[in-house]
Amino acid sequence: FNTLLAILAGINNSAVHRLKYTREDVPKRFEDIFQSLHKMMNSNNSFKTYRNTLHSVCAPLVPYLGIYLTDLVFLEDGNPDTVEGLINFRKREMIYKVIDEIQQYQQTPYSFHVDEDTLEFLSNLEYLEEEDMWKISQEREPKDVLKSDLI
Repeated sequence: FNTLLAILAGINNSAVHRLKYTREDVPKRFEDIFQSLHKMMNSNNSFKTYRNTLHSVCAPLVPYLGIYLTDLVFLEDGNPDTVEGLINFRKREMIYKVIDEIQQYQQTPYSFHVDEDTLEFLSNLEYLEEEDMWKISQEREPKDVLKSDLI
């Protein structure tokens, strides 16, 4: 799930998202898959659809940790440390439940073979700065260009 959110973020990057004609050439079945995954990772209702999906699949998996960090910040900031001079154990219990859920995903190891070619390819991908991506995007589809004018 963590990788999925990273991929969606990349596709939704402004330099990629603006490529209207390129998106039109993506086969409908891939666009449908993209929309389905985008809907699953929607942030509405505190990522409710994602959380339901996450709880319905079997480990091993890598959850999106940003949601847990957000939960922990809200629990920390939104609940007092003490109630009537006593330790707020309810707050500690809620924090424990979040950490416990993260830890449950660390219990099941992955069992897969490392594909050296894929590892080499991914390890050597060129990193592009935002400005460089925008330049490439503009070269691919200049502003106000017609599809018929593209190569």
